[in-house]
Order: sequence, then structure tokens, then C-alpha cells
Amino acid sequence: MKDNVDLMKLLGTIVENQGGVGAEKYFEAANKNNPSLISIYFGEESSGKMYMKPEAQLPEGYDPRKRPWYEVTKGKDYYITEPYLDASTNKMIISVCVEVKKDGKTIGVVGSDYMLDKMSESINRTKIGDTGYMSVFTDTGISVIHPKTDYIGKDMGKELFFLKEIIEKKSGEIFYNFDGEKMAIYEYIPELKWILIGTIDEKELTKAFNKMIMIIILFLIGV
Repeated sequence: MKDNVDLMKLLGTIVENQGGVGAEKYFEAANKNNPSLISIYFGEESSGKMYMKPEAQLPEGYDPRKRPWYEVTKGKDYYITEPYLDASTNKMIISVCVEVKKDGKTIGVVGSDYMLDKMSESINRTKIGDTGYMSVFTDTGISVIHPKTDYIGKDMGKELFFLKEIIEKKSGEIFYNFDGEKMAIYEYIPELKWILIGTIDEKELTKAFNKMIMIIILFLIGV
């Protein structure tokens, strides 16, 4: 995810020097070189104009300055939204936004929308023992990545009772009974406010435990 933030900061520098119109060709090039990118955009502070690639039909009267992603990003180094289900693609996406300043004054916010497909595919391919799996939840209980696709995008805090302890502690291990005796190791990713969870059947604990820890470490290094 750091690479995505760095890209937005780079595009923010281009906007600072060339303005929204001059930066659009760089937005287009970045989109072509990153298949996970849905769109890149810049909301201009002075005019309320939205520069966007690829272009999209926005609602009449749309003002980026009044949108949550714009308002929340101002005053921050960067802002990453919680994952949400995109209405047009029906896929989980996140937005990465960076405030753009010139001579110490805010001139707008540059942002991008990313599909989580590749990350989901990588995590869902990961096997731990015979029945173990990896999953990702936000620190509010929203399912981001899970082998049970009907969980995705939903608040699972009530249905999965053990999530409450995981969310509260953010890092550690837990034993619980849900579709059988289970053991999970979990680790918090503060930049994203996500919790990565590795789950195995208790009967597989001995042979799969070390592999699960290694998988979590490797994933955290790559974020």
C-alpha cells in the first residue's frame, strides 16, 4: 500500500507544478500502468472542479470539496478509506488520497480508487494445513477478504462473536468454537486499520502453526 501512497504524492507534486489540466496526462499514464487502479482524480480547492482519468459522468452540481474523502484528507499526510463495495463493479475497493499544497496553501486533494482483487486472490490462494485460511477485517468488523464471499463488505462483528476480542486486542492469538474448534493468529496493520487473521483447525495446530506465522510476517512486509 505504501507504493500507492507514494504514487499519489508524486502525482500531487505534478499537480502542484502543472495544475489539474497539465496533470491529467500523468493520471492517464498511471492508470494504464496499474491494472488495479480504477481512476485517479484531483479536486481543486479554488474552483471546485474535478479533474479525472478516465473521465466519468458526475452528478450535476458535484463539488469535490464537500465530499468526505476531500474533507477528511485536508490536514493529513495521506488518507486511506475503509474498504467499500463499489456500486458499479460490485468489487471491494479503497481510495488513497493526498492533500496538495503550493506555497503552504491547500490547492486541492489528489486521490485514486483501487480494486482489491489482486490482494484478495493472493490471500485466498494461501493454504495453511488442510483446512486453514487467511482473512482480513477492518478494525470495525467489516470483512475485506474472506473465503466465504457472502461475508465480503458486511459488518460481521455480531455474527462472528470472536471478532470482538480480536478487534479489541488487535494482535495475538485466540481459541474458539465456530464450525469446530479453531485457533487464530492475528496482527494489526495500522496504516490500513486492517486486521490480518490466520485460522486453522485446532487438530492441525502443530503442523501448521509455524507456516501460518511466516505467512503473516511475509504479508505484513509486503503491505
